[in-house]
Amino acid sequence: MNCESARLLIGSDPRALPEELAEHVRDCEACTQYRREMLPLEQDLHRALSLAPPERQGRTPRAARARPARTASYVRWALAASVLITAGIAVVLLALRPTDTLAADLVAHVEAEPQSWSAQQPVAPPALEPILGRAGVRLAPGAGPVVYARTCSFRGRWVPHLVLHSALGSYTVLVLRGERLAQRREFSEEGYSGVLLPVAGGTLAVLGRRGLETNAAADEAGRSIQFLP
Repeated sequence: MNCESARLLIGSDPRALPEELAEHVRDCEACTQYRREMLPLEQDLHRALSLAPPERQGRTPRAARARPARTASYVRWALAASVLITAGIAVVLLALRPTDTLAADLVAHVEAEPQSWSAQQPVAPPALEPILGRAGVRLAPGAGPVVYARTCSFRGRWVPHLVLHSALGSYTVLVLRGERLAQRREFSEEGYSGVLLPVAGGTLAVLGRRGLETNAAADEAGRSIQFLP
């Protein structure tokens, strides 16, 4: 299970913890934190639905007869208001932490392809060029060799997953065409460090194991991978 699937399950019912989800959150701190944030929202919703309308003194029999209708109306209003409030808070939480979510998804994706780190031999141009061409990018002259190249599904899109080797060491680059970021962001998660680098045409996600000079690697990747018009 990846982080995107896990968060869909958590969002639908943060109290439920099926076996596959339990295994994922046990090993993923980002999704564990997301569940911690969603649980209080779920509790608030249930508290709102359990509220009864306030009693008023001196009701007449006629007012008493009207109470069931008013109670039903109150509950419907509480449900609608609670859903709107909960949805609004959830949107705000996600908006405040977009790069955290993206970073977690990147790490989960890379960990699902551990063989990418062991690649040593440069990918031959006949195999590499179609992968880059479908994404509308190319390698700049003099770029370090690409030792791993696949077209992968990531967040509902097919993107190039590359491992480049240079004097800095080996590092992973995912080419996220259309993924817009306002500014460069660094992240560190689950033993990886990386940079989200906005470029013309999208974002380059550069990450490696801790110890890699990720800022230098991101700069190198930005020079090595060119987006075609």
